[in-house]
Amino acid sequence: MKNNQYNPEILRCIRENLDERNRGYIHDSEKGVIFYRRSLDCTLRLADVMIGVQEDGYTVEVTCPAVVDPHDPARLQTTINYCRLVSEKLLPLWDLPRDKPVVMLPHLSTGTVTIRDGFHSTPEMPLPDRDTVERHLNTALLLMEAFGDGILEIALGDGRKSAKEILRLCDEVNARRVEQQLRRALEEVRREINRDPEGDTDEEDEEEGEELEAVELFDPEDEEEETSYPQSHPWFPPEDNEEKPDGD
Repeated sequence: MKNNQYNPEILRCIRENLDERNRGYIHDSEKGVIFYRRSLDCTLRLADVMIGVQEDGYTVEVTCPAVVDPHDPARLQTTINYCRLVSEKLLPLWDLPRDKPVVMLPHLSTGTVTIRDGFHSTPEMPLPDRDTVERHLNTALLLMEAFGDGILEIALGDGRKSAKEILRLCDEVNARRVEQQLRRALEEVRREINRDPEGDTDEEDEEEGEELEAVELFDPEDEEEETSYPQSHPWFPPEDNEEKPDGD
């Protein structure tokens, strides 16, 4: 996202929203760009968020950390097909004219994929309100959680699945995640109801309860060994448990 000029009032609205939530971010006041990193509740774990402010709005881009080999034509074509299917699925999320289209975009020269949304000024809403900013910041992240694992499958999977099959797998995983989230919420309500207000919390209530199985897109036989996803940013921090290689 390149910006030669931008609306400082729109930038202020975004920064106020991030500051209210104590969100750490990098701010380029000359270009009107904000960058930060967010954790994801899926196999990808992390994603980069970049907000570019223009004269008449802003664009939010969330970059998938999994990178498709740009020299692999078959995987690139699957990426293109998958992004098209996901973008068609996201059509109902548009609220024109104030919302920019919500799309998943492949960048074939680098093998990266982004999910993009944003705000467009209108006479009725020249500046975004708090709810609008928060909705746009959250939408792209939630969609990356929902569909980013499909890019991971394209990048590191067996290469035999079609874009439709990968999207179907993502829909199944999303349904399981929603089920697990509901189970966690119900378990928390149960603990709150059963908690003894007169004394210490029972050990049973302190336990996490039945551990839920991890939701993964890959089948175990698809992976030769446990690896982390490719890193899409040159200064992406290494994992805590990752051993540094011996000398060059």
